Amino acid sequence: PIGDKNQTRVVELVGHLQIGERLDIIRQRRLAHVSGHRSYYLRGVGASLQFALQNYTMDLLQKRLSVFLTDCPLFDLPGYFMDHAVNLKDLLVRTIWSSTCYRAETDTGREAWGLYRVHHSPEFTSSQGEESSQMLDEFVMLQKEIFTSLKLHYRVLDMPTQELGPPAFRKYDIEAWMPGRGSFGEISSASNCTDYQSRHLNILYEGNDGNLEYAHTVNATACAVPRTVIS
Repeated sequence: PIGDKNQTRVVELVGHLQIGERLDIIRQRRLAHVSGHRSYYLRGVGASLQFALQNYTMDLLQKRLSVFLTDCPLFDLPGYFMDHAVNLKDLLVRTIWSSTCYRAETDTGREAWGLYRVHHSPEFTSSQGEESSQMLDEFVMLQKEIFTSLKLHYRVLDMPTQELGPPAFRKYDIEAWMPGRGSFGEISSASNCTDYQSRHLNILYEGNDGNLEYAHTVNATACAVPRTVIS
């Protein structure tokens, strides 16, 4: 009978790619011969939205952090401080990086199209410190400030040990509700890497006793543009 909830069925599901194609702001089809698998073009207001998110994030964070521009992959960013030692009084070092990040893990079989898993994505990342637990909390607060000001529906996850990669001692993921996907999706993360990266890169600080110790690093994504566009 009409109205029987047991008879309800999904007849159409419209996601961000379909909306973007209707508005002529996203193109992802017929690009393999141009720029490879899982690439995309943003045009018109889609391109304007990307620049708006980048400028908004930069304006908010540059009041508190040093700014660098780079095309390095995300976890190569601490390499800026490779073979470098700073005095204890000059810590904490806070920086924001604008970079295009490359991800190899795009073909999961779950989502053949869309901007959720793409090879290249513009991101703003903050890094570097010694009091890493303090900095991790600070970066998560900054992430929450950004996403709250954008009026996103999100949740913060304290990730379990089995979900951590080799560099991370502790990690928070932030997931936003993505109506077109019908689920929460990760839009940001913050990782306390303690001295994992600094031992590989020889990043040191000089203590009050004159001894050199390995610094701790914290990496946090402020704005992963494609996923924020979806949200």
